[in-house]
Amino acid sequence: MRRFSKYLAILMVIGLLFSVLFGCGKQERADETGTGETETGQETETGQQEKSNDQTQAPKPVTLKIMFFGEKPMHLDEVLEEFYKRTKDTLNVKLDIEWNPTDAHKQKLQLKMASKEEVDLVFDAPWMGMDQRISNGAYIDLEKYFFNDEYPGLKKNFSKDYINSNRFLGKVYAIPITQTFGEVEGFAIRKDLMEKYGFKEIKTYDELAKFLDTILENEPGMIPIATEGRIGLFESTFGLEHCYPAEANIYTVENFAVAISKDNKKVLGAARVLFGNMWGGEPAEAYKDFPEPYNKLETWQAPILKAKEWNKYLEKDVLSQTDRMGVFASGKAAALCRGIFQSPVFYPKLKQVVPEADLYFFPFRDSDREKIPHSVVTDYKAWNFVCIPVTSKNADRTMKFIDWIFQSEDNHDLIELGIEGVHWEKVGDNGYKIPEAMASQPYIFPWYQLTGNPNMVRINDNYLPQEKEYFEWKLNPDRYAASALAGFTFNTEPIKTEKAKVDAIYNELGNPIRCGAYEDPLKEIQNAYNKAKEVGLDKIREEVIKQVQEFLDKTYK
Repeated sequence: MRRFSKYLAILMVIGLLFSVLFGCGKQERADETGTGETETGQETETGQQEKSNDQTQAPKPVTLKIMFFGEKPMHLDEVLEEFYKRTKDTLNVKLDIEWNPTDAHKQKLQLKMASKEEVDLVFDAPWMGMDQRISNGAYIDLEKYFFNDEYPGLKKNFSKDYINSNRFLGKVYAIPITQTFGEVEGFAIRKDLMEKYGFKEIKTYDELAKFLDTILENEPGMIPIATEGRIGLFESTFGLEHCYPAEANIYTVENFAVAISKDNKKVLGAARVLFGNMWGGEPAEAYKDFPEPYNKLETWQAPILKAKEWNKYLEKDVLSQTDRMGVFASGKAAALCRGIFQSPVFYPKLKQVVPEADLYFFPFRDSDREKIPHSVVTDYKAWNFVCIPVTSKNADRTMKFIDWIFQSEDNHDLIELGIEGVHWEKVGDNGYKIPEAMASQPYIFPWYQLTGNPNMVRINDNYLPQEKEYFEWKLNPDRYAASALAGFTFNTEPIKTEKAKVDAIYNELGNPIRCGAYEDPLKEIQNAYNKAKEVGLDKIREEVIKQVQEFLDKTYK
């Protein structure tokens, strides 16, 4: 009996020890997994709290490296601090933005892509050589981020038609950034000077020339037109007869004017132009199969000769000028060559120097001055884009940041306009104004590099009534006519070597031609043409015609 009791006691001790050890092990596994489960499957209060913390935990912090061009906006640091405050528990990203001088951005971008340097987001555009970088595999295909419920901002504001019109090589290598599909460009003219010399309004280029001649004669030391060497007289400056109207069925493809038959089934001809617009770059033979009046060489040469004539209105060292708005804002010029969206930048500064200054806006195009419907042909492609290089390790986080911008007006307005009540104030449903305290040093973010979208546009109430009218006109869908080449993207890969050589030749002409600086511009263009013929101009022409014809065959069966 004593022996049995002894064995029983030993068994009870072993059982108790096993129970303790088993229970401890179960609790340790629960702590390790964080489930908080007991043996009965119920959650403890601690486990519920742990789960709640897991669900609300912000992602790990990440700094996104970004490349933009231009000067860093004033007050940007304040805006970014507010952005970080609003998103620390959701996005949890910081932005490291490199601001490059405009002329240096393309070169720096090319160097970073070539050296495989890690960058998360870059501004790029076809006019900066984006097509070539896409062909070289520099950028990530972003298709999966669009039309995706996980990215509601992108889904809402980037329609399938919009994205499909902005594909490259059939893929989404670049996010289109634009407010509309054609800027209203023109001259900002000193209205106070117009009134001083009896000009109530200016409706034609002849009337504008008379005003500028009056300035030359009566305002010693004043520059009639402020512009820059890289801009000169915008390509569309003398576009009243020379920008392609919809009925012409002529489109610019890879700096070639391509004429298409009325039924959109046949390419009639292709001719090299300057700057991608209707300033001719070839002899008469190239235009012989174009429709009237575009089969005449003088049609293509007229704006070139007009620029030479108007050189007298530009400052003598215009080719080295880089700050046209600064010149105008200082009261030194009677007119400014620019886009309509820029007046809130320079007008307050001008008023400080010349309190009586007032503005009058003269659009380059006849069709804009007369507001002719369906007069601006568009393929619904943006001019500006942002891309994610293949070297980025943060593509998802970068796209979440971009998606956040377009999720709401509040988000979008913070980045584009700044902190409401500090940098801007609401006016009506879709307007805003710059507070007086900010007038001399406003927050001006370059929307054309990140935030521009046709669905999210506020109109600056600081525009003069005439300018506001033209701004609303450029947003009006009735202004535009769909291009026969909407959805077409040229593949530069087959002619990339020839393109580089030919572009280099014609690019040398760019600034002097725009500024009318050559004594004999037609002779310079002929020399450039002769050189271009030797390095592959005709091969590029043949490839342009081939690819456009293939698109027409597929699209207009």
